[in-house]
Amino acid sequence: MAAQGWADHQGKGSHMVGWPRGVLTNNPRVPWGLSSFYDQSYVIAAILENPEPHDRQAYPLYGPVEMDHHGIAGAVSLALGIPVSYDPISVEEFAAGLASRGISPHLIQHLSNVAIDYQNGIFSGTNNLIEVIGNRTPLTVEEFVTSRKDAFQRAGPLFVPAAET
Repeated sequence: MAAQGWADHQGKGSHMVGWPRGVLTNNPRVPWGLSSFYDQSYVIAAILENPEPHDRQAYPLYGPVEMDHHGIAGAVSLALGIPVSYDPISVEEFAAGLASRGISPHLIQHLSNVAIDYQNGIFSGTNNLIEVIGNRTPLTVEEFVTSRKDAFQRAGPLFVPAAET
C-alpha cells in the first residue's frame, strides 16, 4: 500500500491522524486483500531465480486478509497506538491533491485508475501465492505498520498537513 501522506485532524478533543489523505475512494466498504511491497519482492525474486515455471503466468498477489479502508485504519491504529480514521474522498479530489503537490500527471493518472479499479473490486480476494511462490507468510497490515513505525511519524518525509476545513 502506498500512502501519499498523513492528514492531521482535530476531532472531539483528541488529535487524530487521518487515513492517508488521498487514498482512495468514496466507497470505503469494498474489501481488498492488501499485500506489501516487501512480500511482493519475495515473489519477484523467486520468479527471477527460477523463471521457467512462471513463463506466461500472471499472478494476482493478495495479502492474508481482506479489509476495507475502515478496517485498515483500525489495524494502523492498533499498530501505532493512536486513533486513526479513514475519511473517504473522490478520485477527482485525490487527483487534485496530488497535482497540488507537484506529482507527475502520469503518476496521477496511474493512481487514479488504481483507485477506480479498487472501487470496482479488482483487488478483492485473498490467496496463498506469496507463501507458495515467495516462500514467506505475508504480513498483515498491523505487522507491516509495526515493522515500519518510523515511516508513519508526523514529521517524516511523507507527512502532509490536512487541508483547512
